[in-house]
Amino acid sequence: MLKNLFSFVSLTTFLFLTMTGVSLAAQFQFPSKIEYDIFVNGAKKASSSFSVVSKGTSLYQLSFGNFQGLGFTSRDKIYTVVFQDTLSLSKTKLMRGKEKVYEMKAKKAQGMFGDEETNIFVYQEESLAGPIETEPYTPYPVIDLLSLFLVASETVASGKKGPQDFSFFVKRSTEIVQLEQVGNASISYQGQTVQTTKVVLTYQGMEAFKLHIYQDQYGFYFPVQFSIDDEQEGLVKLRATKAF
Repeated sequence: MLKNLFSFVSLTTFLFLTMTGVSLAAQFQFPSKIEYDIFVNGAKKASSSFSVVSKGTSLYQLSFGNFQGLGFTSRDKIYTVVFQDTLSLSKTKLMRGKEKVYEMKAKKAQGMFGDEETNIFVYQEESLAGPIETEPYTPYPVIDLLSLFLVASETVASGKKGPQDFSFFVKRSTEIVQLEQVGNASISYQGQTVQTTKVVLTYQGMEAFKLHIYQDQYGFYFPVQFSIDDEQEGLVKLRATKAF
């Protein structure tokens, strides 16, 4: 199931915001950069940087690089833009080298009863037969793999205990998922054992992602560890080594 859910998502990290940590609209502090070691089945495969940068006054741009596993290639890179006030998705695109594989973005449309505007999402993909364009079903706030890092951190910082429903963009459409705090756990970070809050994202009742959210001495909330047990690649873990 996880193979089908995540086979086309790309992870390539840089979340760009500022160089000194950022105060997000939800009033919590997130690092401007996180450095991760990436392990597949216990073996270190790569290192990567997760960064955040403001894009104007209403958006944040996210990206992430050098991810191992989940069928991604070294040429794949995903770019995500989220709204600052809600952290929900504005736009995401996957680049393979210089080629754009797909793009999905929000656009304004008339509401169901014609009295208000709402966001709908348009997915576009190039194919041998020509451009493909669809409108994925998005009944809940839309997140993707990159924005999940922010949303999970905000969930802990704001003390949201119960499950939250999201439309999770993956492959060529969206899937309804749930995000929930499920307890505390001790995690090794910078040679010490730190206390974290465990947040899981579930799909059809199965755990898809697990994030351990840590608040450091500077007040930053961030995933000190991220993991997925992928059917094809095995256990993939991102372990933070530094955040600032």
